[in-house]
Order: sequence, then C-alpha cells, then structure tokens
Amino acid sequence: MMYPDMQSDPSSETVFRPGPMDMIPRVASNGVADGLTEDSLFQSKILVLDDDPSTTDIIRRNLLEAGFQQVMQFNSPCKAIEYLQNHPQDIALLDIRMPEIDGIRILDFLRNKKETQYLPVIVLTAVTDDKTRLAALNAGASDFVNKPVIPSELVARVKNALTFKHYADRIEQNATMVQRELDFDALTQLRNRRAFENYLGNEFSRDDVSDNMSLILFDIDNFKNTNDQFGHRAGDGILQQLAQIISESCTCDEFASRIGGDEFAIICHHEVVDRTRELAQRISNLIKQTPLNYKGQNITSTISIGIARRTPFTDTREKLFDHADAALYHSKRGGRDAISVYSEIEQEIGGHAYLKQKRRIPTREEGDIQDPRNGRILIIDDEPAVTKMLDKQLRKADYQLIEAEHDALKALDRINEWRPDLIILDIRMPGLNGLEILKRLRGTDGISSIPVLIMTSSSDDRIRMAALQLQANDFLTKPAKPAELAARVHNSLLMKFQHDQLREFSAKLRFEVEVRTNELFATRREAILCLARTAESRDTDTGQHVLRVGRYAAIIGRELGLDHDFVSWLELAAQLHDVGKIAIPDSILYKPGKLSDEEYEIMQTHCQQADRIFGGDAENAINACTSPLLQMAARIASSHHERWDGKGYPNGLGGEEIPIEGRITSVADVFDAISSKRHYKKAFDLDSCFRLLEQGRGTQFDPRVLDAFFSASDKIVEAMNELQDQVESDHV
Repeated sequence: MMYPDMQSDPSSETVFRPGPMDMIPRVASNGVADGLTEDSLFQSKILVLDDDPSTTDIIRRNLLEAGFQQVMQFNSPCKAIEYLQNHPQDIALLDIRMPEIDGIRILDFLRNKKETQYLPVIVLTAVTDDKTRLAALNAGASDFVNKPVIPSELVARVKNALTFKHYADRIEQNATMVQRELDFDALTQLRNRRAFENYLGNEFSRDDVSDNMSLILFDIDNFKNTNDQFGHRAGDGILQQLAQIISESCTCDEFASRIGGDEFAIICHHEVVDRTRELAQRISNLIKQTPLNYKGQNITSTISIGIARRTPFTDTREKLFDHADAALYHSKRGGRDAISVYSEIEQEIGGHAYLKQKRRIPTREEGDIQDPRNGRILIIDDEPAVTKMLDKQLRKADYQLIEAEHDALKALDRINEWRPDLIILDIRMPGLNGLEILKRLRGTDGISSIPVLIMTSSSDDRIRMAALQLQANDFLTKPAKPAELAARVHNSLLMKFQHDQLREFSAKLRFEVEVRTNELFATRREAILCLARTAESRDTDTGQHVLRVGRYAAIIGRELGLDHDFVSWLELAAQLHDVGKIAIPDSILYKPGKLSDEEYEIMQTHCQQADRIFGGDAENAINACTSPLLQMAARIASSHHERWDGKGYPNGLGGEEIPIEGRITSVADVFDAISSKRHYKKAFDLDSCFRLLEQGRGTQFDPRVLDAFFSASDKIVEAMNELQDQVESDHV
C-alpha cells in the first residue's frame, strides 16, 4: 500500500462556509417546493398499467400531449412489476381490475418493497363499488382517476401527485445531505462519534441482533509525542493514514469511525472472535509497515487495540463500550502496540480502578411518527347536520380532536387560530365558496401546506378540476361513507405527519450544522486574526489595522453586490494581506527614514513570501492550501500591491487581470494607511484621504471599486471610528 508524502493541508477537506447552510427546500405560497419547474416536472418517469391496450394508448397520448416526455405503458402486470423493480419511476397509474393480477395485490406488493413503498400510485377505475375503492385506499393508493379518463383531470392529478413527491424527495435528500455533514469526520472522511453512537444504539435496539457483534477500539501510541516532535500537520497525516488503512481493511458490513482525537472504532459481526482479532492485527501490521513520509522523514506509528464481544451479560451498548475500553487500556498499560480481548483478560482486570471510570455513551432519543388519530381536524361546512354527522363518524374511528366552522367568512381566521392538521372543506357555501377558501389558504404563509379533503355532492368535473388545480389533496362524496371517510382522513394525516417529521428533522439537522459552522467560523477567525496580528506587530503600532482593512474590504464588496459568502470570506482573508512581512528583516520594517532601492526591493518581496507561506510557489506546489478561504487570502496577499495601470508589483498585473479581492483590498489598505497614525507619519484628515484616493482613479485603483468605496463612505467612516486604535487622536 502506497501513501503520498504528507505535504497537503490535512484540514483542506473541510469546506469553509461562513454562514448558515441553505439546504432546506423553501415552500412557495402555493405549497410547492422551490426548484420544481415545468421542465423538471415533464421529465418525470411515468408508468401506466392497464390490461386494455386502448386505455394505455389513450392515457399515454394524453400525457405526451400535455408535455410529459417519459411515459411507459404496460398491459401485463408481471412485466410492469419486473420493470418497476429494475427501473425506478416517479409515479405509476394502475388499473384496479385485471385478469392476471388485480390492482389491490399489486399495490400491496409495491408498498411492501423498500424500492417502491413511497411510489405515488394513481388508481384507474371504472367501478363505483365503494368496497373496491376503500380497499385501494387501505392498500396505499394515492389518488383515483375514473375511466374513461378526462384528459384535463388526468393531467392535473398526475401533476399534483408529482409535486408532492418532489417536495418530499427534496426534504429527504437535504436531510440525507445534512446528515452526512454531521456524521462524517472532515479530516479522515470516516464516520464520527455521533454516527458511531447512533449505529451502536440501533444495533442494540434490534430484536434480531445476534451475539456475534464485536467492538474494536484503536488508539495511536505516543500520538502527543509525535505532534510535539513533528507538528500537528504530521499528526493529522498519521490520522488520515490510519483512517485509510481501516477503511480499506473493512468490508461493507463493518462500521468504521473516528470517535476521538486519536481513537478509532470498528463495529463488526464475526462468528468467532479470532476473525475480529485477525482484522485488528492486519490493521496493526499495516500501520507499522507503512511509515508516513513527512518532509523527508519517515514516521512509524503503532497502535494499541481493545476488543470486546457481545455476550448475554453485555446487554447494553454502554457495557460493550466499557469492556472494549478496558481491553484497550490493558493494551496501553502493558506496553502498547498490543491487542487485548476483554473475555481473555476479564479476570485479570476485574478489580482495577480504571474500570470504574467509564466513558459513557449518551443515550440517543428517537422521535416516532405521530399517530394520525392524534391529528387535529377542522370541518368547514355551512350545514350543522353535516358537521355533526362527520364528527360522530370520525370519533367512532378514534379521532378526538375535531372542530367545526359553519361560517365560510370566518374559515381562514379559524384555520390561522387553530392550525389544524387536516381540513375537510365543503365546496358550496354561502358568502364564500370552498374553492375561494382553498385559493386563499394556498396563498397564506404558514398554513398553505395543510392537506385539504374536498367534500361535495356535485358530479361536475369542472369543480373537481378547479379544486385539483388549487392542490386539493383528495375528495369525499356527500354523504360520506364512514369507512371511506376514515381511510381518506388516515392517509392524508399520515402523509402530513411524515412530511412534518421530515421538515422538523431537517430543521434540527440544519440548526446543528449552523452551530458547528459558526463554531468553525469563530475558530478560524481567531486563528486568522492571530496570524494577521503577528505579521502586523512587526510592522506598525496600529494593532487594529488588520481588522479595519478586513471590515473596509467587506463594506466595499457588499456595495459592489458580491455574494454574501464571498464577502464574509473577504473580511477574513483581507486581514492576511501583509502576512508575508513576517519574513522581512527588522532593519527594513522599522527603518524610520526612506528605504533605499535595494531595501525597497526586499520590502516588495513580502508578496512572494506570502505566496510561500500559503504554499503557492512552484517548488512547494504540492503544499498549496486548498481551503477556499486561504486560497483567497493567498490571492490578496500576492496582488494587493498590483495597480490598475499595470505598474504595480510583484507581477505587473493590470485591469481585470488583478483578482477582484486584490483590487478591493488595495483600496482598503491604502485608505487605512493614510488615515492612520504610524510610527513614521501622522494621520491625514478625511478630506485629504478621499482626495488622495481619487487621484489614483484609473491608475492605481479600479474605478468601479473606488466608486463603491465612496458610495459606502459613511459606513467606512463608521467602521474606522469603531475600530480606532487606542493611541490615535488625530482622526477627524
């Protein structure tokens, strides 16, 4: 196994984001998730199954004429099922009565398969038999289309089902993406402690878990000494090396993670402990046989290992972890570079004090999907007899949170006040009809996504079409039959609670990511400020200079309309504009008079020195920073002395060749230099500062950047006063 020299920044895999991660789908006022365009909707994959070829031909033609581009038609249920298993679809239209296999059995089959359990299925039926419709609902039908199909109704129902599917998919995808952000260690790309705890908890919560589960804990020997001797970058390289060896040694059934600074874990399921020991020994041998090459030196590492196996007495994950931890400690205590199995040393270590100091794993709380019977149901109908009948039928089906509103004009106020989980809405009411209420509901933030069951005695297809276009979720025919009412209410509430749970889960994950992102941002900001002040302390007595330059640059960037994240990075990166001065001799930095030509040339090399610090020079290109923030800082440090007319240094760049962040920092740096008191000069007043900057328009400075500076001059002056140095007294 070959590993490259440890020359790159180990932390470079972490993508820096200064603000909250905007990964949760936004909901428009009409209840549709952002990002669903007509083009993407018409790219949906649709499967149509009916034993009558003429019916599938008509449906396919109607869908194609409406703009859908991927419609497959089948007349054989067996072939359709086989196709679905190998070719995922976005929606299926399914006939209910077929001679080969009836639609109810196909629905049951689809709902019991992981790949198709959430596939929207619209049932095609010519029957009016309530038992058949109810059976289809109970089997998981999403909607119905009557045969012979009305093209406009068919298209509207398909679009509605696809819109809700897209919304749920977006939430689930983003939850998965954020989950990965939370569950993977940025340095090693293995799962982290959080993921380890969750996985181990899930293993112990399973009813079918066997006693062949083992836990291996790894700890790098003398890791602190390695960090102290070679530096943290070498230490990070060793962590990455061990993580890669562990990852390549494990199979897909073995769960590997980094659970602490230099600690790793593998959860595996082996029939005998010898197989677990073989895996641990193989990893131990590989880390010893593969020294890390760091700056021409080979660093050899060893690891101590503890193994514990689940037994009838190890009935909790805490006990399993404690036993593996005790075995690991035994390996450390016995001289390191060793493997200990808890069952083999249990008698020996049973009385030792370190077993009493257990590193407990926190218990994970799981949220269950809410019971639909706990859903709040609001019935809107002008006839008290109807609402009373529906209330009675729903209470018999164990629904208890039911309210009624008979005045259509007060319906929206009642919805806003009570926030129901489901609305049963009559179409024909005096004052305000159901369609108008539905339209206003879908256009009101906070309540636009509440599912609505339309209740009507009308058979007018135009009314149904209008309701569908306003995203009605389902229909009830008056008078409602108790079994059908209960089934439709149950399905609507179940879908509502599932969507709510996904949204809440996504919001929770998003909050956790924001907290971690903000912590990372604060840590990096402090590190950058320390480095910037280190460089600045060797040059001037203006301790706030780097903060002001960063703030000015951000104000200018914002005035230019640059991206929020870019501006946030710019404020930090601009603080490192003079980091190369660390390498300039004191005799030049502190010289009170004018520099000689030779000294000035040396002073100019601080741009190249910055390039070397950021790893951008050709000789050490492999060492270049890959963090976007530090890459921006490198561009600023090497270009903020370039001039718009091409007469600057170090590379004589001109105009748009100079990175925009360099052009911005140039104006910010010069303004702070002339408006601040230095050890070799007094501060200029503001009018003089602005006049001097204007004199550089089109020669030293980008005119557009200068315009942005002057447009935001009030904010610039405000920042200047806020970040004024204690020793300064000459500012206006």
